[in-house]
Amino acid sequence: MDTKIFLSILLLSCCHCMVVRAQMSDCCLTVKNKPIPASRVVDYHHQIKGQGCSIDATILVTRHGRKLCVPLNENWVSLVKTQVIQLKTHCQEVNYKGKRCFGVKRQ
Repeated sequence: MDTKIFLSILLLSCCHCMVVRAQMSDCCLTVKNKPIPASRVVDYHHQIKGQGCSIDATILVTRHGRKLCVPLNENWVSLVKTQVIQLKTHCQEVNYKGKRCFGVKRQ
């Protein structure tokens, strides 16, 4: 009987650890306010403080999949995000073909 209880608790502990690990996100710990050429960026998303991460940030994704942490509300970041939206629209129109669409993921 004691063995069954022990194994049950062990199994529940392992399941809990797997769920917690799956929910952990990859957070930016710092941001770098150094402008990046928009031509290198193909995607972005926001990191919000309090949703599992300690700072607000914009995460820019380069053509080669590298993630760069930049400030959320800088003018140059807004311009890069606008160009990313235009790039995604263009690539969708040309069915993601051509050099300009290298690294852009299908939506």
